[in-house]
Amino acid sequence: MEFVVSDVLSADARAIREEVFMREQGYVDEFDAIDARAFHLVLYVDGAAAGCGRFFAGDAPGEWILGRVAVRAPLRRRGLAGRIVREAVARMKELGAASVRLGAQQYATGLYEKCGFVPCGPVYLDEGNPHVPMCLRLPHSGK
Repeated sequence: MEFVVSDVLSADARAIREEVFMREQGYVDEFDAIDARAFHLVLYVDGAAAGCGRFFAGDAPGEWILGRVAVRAPLRRRGLAGRIVREAVARMKELGAASVRLGAQQYATGLYEKCGFVPCGPVYLDEGNPHVPMCLRLPHSGK
């Protein structure tokens, strides 16, 4: 397994997001202006793009936002999404993150809870699908 992080939305990350969010889940508004300022992480398994996520600085000092975590259908249920989340959090921490927030699809909250996130707001709809705001406070590194 290998992670590649870029400040440009790669063809692999775009393809995974189109496949998972648009074709499988029916989202229409998948790509936005945030892509231009986000870091894009792609997980490769045996040389093939398996999953992705993006992260970017929030408005508050030390706040970062994680999103667009997706794994291709044939590779699910292998812990890859959790690996993507943990790697993204580690990268954000290296960039000075003190906290991370995200909007989890309601069915996926267990994944994020296993990675230390807790619900931190009411359920809301994103393109008609229920999402749960979740937050993670990162321990101070002392650096």
